[in-house]
Amino acid sequence: MNHFETHANALRTKMWTTAGARFNAARRLSLRERCSTFSIALLSLVAIAAGLIGLPTVVVGDQRGVTIDAAVVTSMISVFILIISLVEGSSRYQVRSERIHESASRLGNLRENLELAIAKSKTSGSPDYDSVETLSKEYQAEIDSCPYNHDPIDYLRFNAAHRKSSEFQLESGRPRMSFLRAVGVRVGYLGSAIWLSALSWSTVVPVYVWLLFHA
Repeated sequence: MNHFETHANALRTKMWTTAGARFNAARRLSLRERCSTFSIALLSLVAIAAGLIGLPTVVVGDQRGVTIDAAVVTSMISVFILIISLVEGSSRYQVRSERIHESASRLGNLRENLELAIAKSKTSGSPDYDSVETLSKEYQAEIDSCPYNHDPIDYLRFNAAHRKSSEFQLESGRPRMSFLRAVGVRVGYLGSAIWLSALSWSTVVPVYVWLLFHA
């Protein structure tokens, strides 16, 4: 492999992985936005239902113990709604998702242009350094122009999805990322999108059910 092919392939790999990571970031942020909206809506519904229908009052411990009733549950739900609204609202996940997705699409177009330049160079037998250099500058300009970047988990998720590709293999031909590591990355990727919603539901639902069965 000559110098031109080495340089062009390195740029192609960089474009491919960056675009893929940014597509993953856009999907993750969009999922987080949907989960947050869904959680706020359902938690609000549960709080209203608890207030209208009423829940049994349960005293934990002796008579001077902690009293848990509908007011406690609705207060707990209100706190989670407030937290989700503040955290998710200030982060503007949907806006970030759209901007990152647009950036990933432009990077994909640059990669297609690079593939074309490489193909033309192979056909003509004359390395087109100018085209590759121009595309390299356009790639860097795109990276600098996007105000948001993907997170490491987004790149790892891309790596996990393409771990058997030559770009992510050792010299022996084995993937750098093991199967178990890839599974862990997929779980971590999903968890980073739903953790706040999952935390709210894993706290509210058990208390709600516990009250119903301890009437």
